[in-house]
Amino acid sequence: MDAFEKTAFNYWGLDNPAQVEALNEGLLKHVAPEDKVELLIALAVQAGHEEYVDNHRIFPHDMREEFYAIAEKGCCGSSNNPHKCKSGNLYRIGFNYGH
Repeated sequence: MDAFEKTAFNYWGLDNPAQVEALNEGLLKHVAPEDKVELLIALAVQAGHEEYVDNHRIFPHDMREEFYAIAEKGCCGSSNNPHKCKSGNLYRIGFNYGH
């Protein structure tokens, strides 16, 4: 694991394979393997300045309905942004914030 991966995993509190696998089955379920660490970092940077954050979400850009269905379940504000990975794959990433 390189420093970039360690940064991503540390932010998300991942320190064992079972936790990483749980994230792969949840938040990263629809993400290509080559994009996972990059997207974890991008989402952490965007959410990092908010005090209360929930409903983190990452979906391929064409899964708009699934993405916004999760956004609507969260509290207060919603941050929703496109992210183009180095691989060229385009995603929607976001989270809800506030209380």
